[in-house]
Amino acid sequence: MWIESLIRRKAGTTVQMGGETYHFKSREGQAAHICEVTNEEHARRFLGITEGYAPFEGKAPEKPKAQASKNNGSRPVPEGSELPMAKHRGAGKWDVWNKDGVQVGDNLKKDDALAMVEQLKQEG
Repeated sequence: MWIESLIRRKAGTTVQMGGETYHFKSREGQAAHICEVTNEEHARRFLGITEGYAPFEGKAPEKPKAQASKNNGSRPVPEGSELPMAKHRGAGKWDVWNKDGVQVGDNLKKDDALAMVEQLKQEG
């Protein structure tokens, strides 16, 4: 289900819950900051915060090409990402995904993550 964040921040709102990362932001030219939440328990938790979240009433955006299911339970590939890629997850830690959208690096230092991405690019 698509959920709307009622609080709009310039860079959107990122929430980590139960091993999932949700990024509420405008999509496909919509003003609403929305995110698809497929875990029913997480959806209930978001919707229980009535001052911050609500069910999205508009037209759902198209699904991105890179799907979380490719990651075998690891973190989902950030939407709109070119693969391979590295993403900062906070506290100086980085994650890396290969060209197939499979997470191959977790909790890496920045230099190690960027070196891994360069190696993946060279391997094609």
